[in-house]
Amino acid sequence: MFSWKAAAGLIKPETLPPTEGAAAQHSLRAYLQTQDWILLQSMSLNPSDYGWTLGVHGYEPVPTLDHMAPEELLQFTSCNCNGDCSNRRCSCKRNGVKCISACGVCKGFSCKNCGHDGGESGEDSEIDS
Repeated sequence: MFSWKAAAGLIKPETLPPTEGAAAQHSLRAYLQTQDWILLQSMSLNPSDYGWTLGVHGYEPVPTLDHMAPEELLQFTSCNCNGDCSNRRCSCKRNGVKCISACGVCKGFSCKNCGHDGGESGEDSEIDS
């Protein structure tokens, strides 16, 4: 009951200051952009060393290398979705955290925002054994 009430609170994550890790990654990206402008692309720095990671569709920003929030806080962030938690109606997804066992319907296992790779990895491990 407490976790449900905590998730229904009025805290807006976008009003919280960034973590030290998020600020550090943002500073690295800003430095890379500044160097790119100053050097007019005459010298290429590796974006992977400056807060970016190479993804499927090109470089993507690294939000932080730290946990999104302390474990104690994440224990009280949960949703009560009736769907698959794949859109921003899910309070967990909207707040940038994975669904956990305290979540109402999905319990952190039967949705698209769960903390594990989903049923596919379990099926692969059964096939390999």
